[in-house]
Amino acid sequence: MGDVDSVNSCKYSTNGSSGVEEELPCTEWDFDTSVFTSTLTSEFDLVCEREHLQATYQGIYMLGTFVSPLLGGYLADRYGRLVVVIITQAVVTVTSVGIVFLSDFTLILAVRFVMGSVNLLTFFVLAMEVCEPKHRSTVGILIGLPWALGTMWWGMMAYFIRDWRWLQLAVSLPTLLVFPFLYMMDESPRWLIVRGHHEKALKVLQKAARWNKATLPPASNLYALMSDIQRSPRQRSTNLKQEIKVRNADSSACLLYSAPARSPPSRPSSAWTSSPCPWCSTASTSAAPTSVPTPSSTSSSGA
Repeated sequence: MGDVDSVNSCKYSTNGSSGVEEELPCTEWDFDTSVFTSTLTSEFDLVCEREHLQATYQGIYMLGTFVSPLLGGYLADRYGRLVVVIITQAVVTVTSVGIVFLSDFTLILAVRFVMGSVNLLTFFVLAMEVCEPKHRSTVGILIGLPWALGTMWWGMMAYFIRDWRWLQLAVSLPTLLVFPFLYMMDESPRWLIVRGHHEKALKVLQKAARWNKATLPPASNLYALMSDIQRSPRQRSTNLKQEIKVRNADSSACLLYSAPARSPPSRPSSAWTSSPCPWCSTASTSAAPTSVPTPSSTSSSGA
C-alpha cells in the first residue's frame, strides 16, 4: 500500500516488486468539499500537470476581449449600434447559461472565448451618441456601475450557492431582464444620419423631443443639417483643401496687382487699385500706387 507524500501531493511513494521505494504520479485526488461542494478545479482535476488550466479559464476570456474591439467597431459601423447590442446580448445570455450544461473542459474554454469576443463596448458608444455632451461623464460612470455591483453580487451569491454550476446559472439568468429595455431603445440617430437614413433619424429625434418636452427646428432645417453631417470627413477635408487653394491663388493675384513698382502710363491708376479677388479687397484698395521719384527729382530736392 503506497503512502502519499505529504510534501508533494502530485506524487505518491510505494514499494515496488523488488522492494525498492518508487515515486509515482497521482491519477486521482480527493478534494475538500467542506466549503464548496463542487468547483471547476475539483470536477476537472485542475491540479498538478493541469494546474495551468485554472489561469487559462480566465485568460481565454480576456483573449476574447482583445478581439472584441476590432470586431465590434466594424459590425457597429456597418449594421448599426442597436442591432449589434441586441445580438451580442443574446449571445452572452446563451453562452453564460449554456456553459452550465457542458461537461468537456475544452469546450468550456471555447465558449469562454466567445463570451469575451462579444463583450463589446457598443452599448457604451450608443449611450454616448444619444446623450447630451454635458451629461456624458455621468452617464459613462452609470454604465460601468452595474459591472461593479455585479462583481459584488458574485461574492454574495457564492456564499449561499456552493456548487459552481448552480452559481453560474444563478448569476446568468438575470441577463434576461435586459431584453425588455432593449426593445424600448432606438437606433443611434447619429449612425442613421451618417448612413443616409434621414427619415428614421427624424423619427428618433421627434420621439426624444416628446420625451424631453423639447421643441425641434422645422423638418426642412433638420434634413439640411443631416445632409451636411452625412458628408464624409474625407469629403469635407477635400473641400476645405480646395477652398484653401483658391484663397491662396487669389491672395497671390492680390500681391501681384495691388502694389506695382511703377504705374503704367497706358493704364489708369484706378484699374490697378480695383480688387482682383474678394479675399483681399481691403488690402488692394488701400495699396494705391504712388509716383516713384526719379533720380533728377531726388537730386534737386537734395540740393
